[in-house]
Amino acid sequence: MEKRRLALCVVLLLLTGISGRAAADPVRADFAVTVTMANGNFDTFFGTPIRAGDVLLGTLVYDPTGVPDSTNPLVGRYDPPGTLSFGARARVELPLVEVAVNDDRSKSVPDGHDRFEAAVGTTSAFPGFGFVTASLELDSAAAGGGSTLPRTTSELLARFGGGPFSFFAFPPDEDDPSHVVMGQASLIGAAQTPDPTSLLLLGSGTCILVFRGVAGRYRRTGTLPVNGRRNGAAGSSVVAPTAGGVQGWYDSSFH
Repeated sequence: MEKRRLALCVVLLLLTGISGRAAADPVRADFAVTVTMANGNFDTFFGTPIRAGDVLLGTLVYDPTGVPDSTNPLVGRYDPPGTLSFGARARVELPLVEVAVNDDRSKSVPDGHDRFEAAVGTTSAFPGFGFVTASLELDSAAAGGGSTLPRTTSELLARFGGGPFSFFAFPPDEDDPSHVVMGQASLIGAAQTPDPTSLLLLGSGTCILVFRGVAGRYRRTGTLPVNGRRNGAAGSSVVAPTAGGVQGWYDSSFH
């Protein structure tokens, strides 16, 4: 029995170590958009009409391990896997095209805020439309934070708050959109899987509890259980904790 418990601890620690090396956790943040202008019939996209004053709910998810495609320390443009989803009764989910982080010092007219922008778009997901695109912009409370991509949800929330949101749908071969939504977005929360350090602590804690239980039994009885028995009597049963859901962030976040 003790060998099985030791094996469980080893497997759990190995799983958490492999998970931590394999991939980073996604950044996942929820947001709300207060619509300021809407033009078009949005039943196709959101399952209900959209008017000024309505609220759309959305979620931003991206891989935080991207590297910028420029060497400008004040302008960071990234191409991470991810999605931006938003809507009302129904949601639109679009793949990320680019994520940009711009330091306020890079602007020709600084306004005292750094800016995070997630741009999405597709040419094939919606029959009857040639192109659908959206943009989520988030301003920081302070300027001068650099152009590094936020690596965790808490880092994104700590630095950026809210900003303009836009959605456009273009008919085939048309330069003017037939459907437009403009609004003001704000981050409202986040959902992130436990980081590898937390999982490692969980595994270590499991092992500590197992060993403390064995040591306590030894102090009380002077014997250790062997093959599930102690002093000729049936040993106590132990329900070992399990480590579930250890998998890559990409599979769990991008379906």
